[in-house]
Amino acid sequence: MKTNYLFLFLISLLIFTSCKETPKEEIIKNEIIIEGITVGTDATKLFLIVPYQDSRTEDVVIIPVKDNKFSYRIESDHPLFFIMFVDKNYGLGTPLFLEPGKMHLTIHDEDHRKQNIVVGSKFQDEYLVYDKLVNDPSNLVYDSISPLIKRLEEKDNYFTQEAKNIYKLLETSSREESVELYESIERLKVQDKFYTNEAQNLLSISEESFVIREEKLKDYMANNVNLVTYYQLTWDLSFKGDLQDYNGRKKLMKSLDSMFPNHPYSERTNSMIESQANPIVENTFIDFTAPDLDDNLVKLSDEIEGKVAVLDLWATWCGPCIVHTNRLKPLYKKYKDQNFTMVGVAGEYKNTDALKSFLDNNKDWKWKQLTEINAENRIWQTYQVNGGGGGIFLIDNKGKVIAKDPSYEQVENAILSQ
Repeated sequence: MKTNYLFLFLISLLIFTSCKETPKEEIIKNEIIIEGITVGTDATKLFLIVPYQDSRTEDVVIIPVKDNKFSYRIESDHPLFFIMFVDKNYGLGTPLFLEPGKMHLTIHDEDHRKQNIVVGSKFQDEYLVYDKLVNDPSNLVYDSISPLIKRLEEKDNYFTQEAKNIYKLLETSSREESVELYESIERLKVQDKFYTNEAQNLLSISEESFVIREEKLKDYMANNVNLVTYYQLTWDLSFKGDLQDYNGRKKLMKSLDSMFPNHPYSERTNSMIESQANPIVENTFIDFTAPDLDDNLVKLSDEIEGKVAVLDLWATWCGPCIVHTNRLKPLYKKYKDQNFTMVGVAGEYKNTDALKSFLDNNKDWKWKQLTEINAENRIWQTYQVNGGGGGIFLIDNKGKVIAKDPSYEQVENAILSQ
């Protein structure tokens, strides 16, 4: 009998021990763990960028890739979204939706990005539904005309002769000349003289598909509140830069804040919505404070009060910005003692080394220069300059912004008419 009891005890202990040692699924609440492979690319890094970020002036997520494998952790108890690029040449990128926990990614080269696989993210699954509903119809149209466009390019019948002449000049042009040439290209587009008639017919079909997509997108945004609409809202605010439907965007953001409370993207997205509530031109300038090169805080209103002024948002890495500013430079020399001034704000990354070097080599840039390091004061956002290097604003002596990117003549007329 004792032997039977001992046998039952040992069996019970074995069962109990076996159950105790069965591994449980790990619940990860405050960390996003990414593991994966790359296919068809020798890229050594993946870049994850929030739609509103500018990788030239802000820190972004960089994931090292070695032997086509990668592993990365992001500390967050919120789901996040990014545009993912497989190399720093960027390009079109792929929307990526992550959530706390473990995920496995299979990432293809850009040409085959539709084959990317994300396992472990229900938000990525939501995006696939959205992509099929919103993007696929217009993609079908584009895919049908893409071979025809390629055929025109192969026959050298895509651009007009005028456009081809400009592109030929661009091959040997200086930075100043290239800006003027690109402006000529824009004029040709406005005049319908940039593309051949055959190309224009195909592009008009493409434009129709874009209209279809916008209608489907509008419908989706109106009827869905999820991480995908959050992504699309930040994308629209960053790249469309229009003032459409302020109330609709405000209402959507209120719903998103309720669904994703205390989300790390909330403050900046709300700020972008508010900054685009009113146009900059024809309104009073928006004041701000920024440091100069000696770290003294300077208030814009103190510099321009009662004067006609040019506010120049630029960057040392932005060639067109520098060219546009150089065009206005003679005005400063001519009128700086006649109730006119210029204030530059350089949008730089990490430090002011490049700015100091530039100013050392351009001694005639003598007007006040302030700095905006890593977009710390959101000055570009405040002035609705998104997705580009900068912008120039003409302000009259009463503080009203009367033009964006004004010509030499516009600035001089404002000075003489005060």
